[in-house]
Amino acid sequence: MNITNITYTIARYEQVKPDTFLVAFNIKDENDNSAYIECLLKSSQVSGKTTQEVCQIAYKELAPQIEEIKLNFEQKTLSKVGYVFIPEE
Repeated sequence: MNITNITYTIARYEQVKPDTFLVAFNIKDENDNSAYIECLLKSSQVSGKTTQEVCQIAYKELAPQIEEIKLNFEQKTLSKVGYVFIPEE
């Protein structure tokens, strides 16, 4: 199984120190699995960049962790624990 419909919503996007910028995402798939992930970037990496460019940099840096999250989502989806059963009348 390969989960393809994943949404990345910006949860934080701010300068946290003079030389450090924080980008955080809430990640959610079509099965309502969700996760939160943060990336600290050097201010020099984001200076003069658009929001899209900054988020793409953060995404690339977080790629290994995001892959782990996706695998976790797949495992949760395969599990039947927590599945809501609706009996037929």
